[in-house]
Amino acid sequence: SLGPALFRMNAVLSAQEVSFEDAREQLREEQLADMARRALADDLDLFEDLLAGGASLRELTDETDMEYGEIDWRPDTRAGIAAYESFREAARSLQAGDFPELEALEDGGLFALDYLDTLPPAPQPLDEIREQVAADWENAQIRARLREVAEALQDGSEPPAIGAMPVRFEGITRNDSLPDLPGAVVDAAFEMEPGETRIIADDTQVHVVELHAVASPDPLMEEVSELREAIERQIEQSIAQDLFGYFAASLRERTSIQLDQRVIDAVQANF
Repeated sequence: SLGPALFRMNAVLSAQEVSFEDAREQLREEQLADMARRALADDLDLFEDLLAGGASLRELTDETDMEYGEIDWRPDTRAGIAAYESFREAARSLQAGDFPELEALEDGGLFALDYLDTLPPAPQPLDEIREQVAADWENAQIRARLREVAEALQDGSEPPAIGAMPVRFEGITRNDSLPDLPGAVVDAAFEMEPGETRIIADDTQVHVVELHAVASPDPLMEEVSELREAIERQIEQSIAQDLFGYFAASLRERTSIQLDQRVIDAVQANF
């Protein structure tokens, strides 16, 4: 009733059969999760009406089955409900005076946030973190000395004796993963020009990288051929998606039916 539709067949997957006994536990978990989501959906209007009527989160939990809790949230908090990315995202954007609103968790649960107070910064007692402080200071000093050695190597001056020999890697591709080379080093190498020297440092290591040459890919190599085909497929899919997007946009402009995507998403989230 909305007009023509486009379909694209990508593949046909062989059927797989799983016995009921093997699937029993998974089916049980899925059924319980579905029942929980349905129970939440049945009470969704009640939750929203209470919040819209000015009920606090504590009053909401007193009148419903929702649970009340408080958390000292920081950007690096990952414990409890903060393990959910949706909660952390909502907490990051929460401001004092914001009205509590229902939000959805990744597994279908619901939560609402209320800003209570801003905790003043407080230093941790030195006796509790003395060993960590000493280790951090020692590591910082080591990195600083290694940085000085790396800069001396980069400038071509005589560096202090460090008992390390240069290692040469040949034939490295962008997708290579080598135990002696962190990914950041490989990424930086493909940004450099032949003859360029660059220092790449992280929290534990300092590397001095010199690029000797850039080799063109061999078109006869199987990996190169597969990569070329993958890029061509990606381009074709991107063009197809763009064409479908233009078709859908044109179809919406020519019909009197209006779709509110936010309402659709909200309904689907409660299924």
